Amino acid sequence: MIDIITYFFAALLGLGMGSFLNAWVWRTRSGHSIIKGRSMCTSCKTVLRAIDNIPIISFLYLKGKAFCCRKKISWQYPLVEAAMALLFVGAAYIYKGDAIMTSISFVVLFFFMFVFVYDLRYGEIWDKMTTVPAAILFFVQGQLGILAWQDMAFGALIGGGFFLLQLVVSRGKWIGGGDIRMGLFLGIVLGWQRTIFALLISYVGGAIVGVYLLARKKVKKHSTIPFGTFLAFGGAVALFWGYAMIEWYMRLLHI
Repeated sequence: MIDIITYFFAALLGLGMGSFLNAWVWRTRSGHSIIKGRSMCTSCKTVLRAIDNIPIISFLYLKGKAFCCRKKISWQYPLVEAAMALLFVGAAYIYKGDAIMTSISFVVLFFFMFVFVYDLRYGEIWDKMTTVPAAILFFVQGQLGILAWQDMAFGALIGGGFFLLQLVVSRGKWIGGGDIRMGLFLGIVLGWQRTIFALLISYVGGAIVGVYLLARKKVKKHSTIPFGTFLAFGGAVALFWGYAMIEWYMRLLHI
């Protein structure tokens, strides 16, 4: 019974944070402050009613159209809200009984999702969504003994250095500076072992999606893809199952 209540509140928190994330993504892109002004319609800028701000329910109630101008509401809104709820429930399940790890995972997942959505939509990775939380979590995790300082520093070196090397070799043609900062963020929140696992998942996922899009002629051979999206996905997988997968691989190799 206690577990059910915990998961219920984790889901509610995830829905709320997903709604906030959607607003932050739009306000960041449009140049609006996240701390000033009430929620507004992204099309006509009419101030929204309380009933228009209920995660998922409002989208269904309004049948996917704004009450003020009847413009379509992006499916991004309910999908992100639902995804955040599922991720938060997953974190509560995996870190069951550990309030500190659960709370930190909520923070990490929020910023992973921001990078995922923003890079997918606009092809950019904002510094404040990677370097700022990375700096804070480096201090918090080190102080609480969640990850050793050396583990985080080496992880940042691997994650950031991996992309920095590509940037130098390709003279900026393969990746952008945002990927470097995202790699650094992964290294700090995951440590060096899970960072390597996250990079592996990201590249495998990117290759699969890239081949699929090429086969469906959705992209051309030299088209760019928002790799931050795959890094965020790989980071989430590593956060949940990184250690378990590393242990399984070591057993497989009899190490």
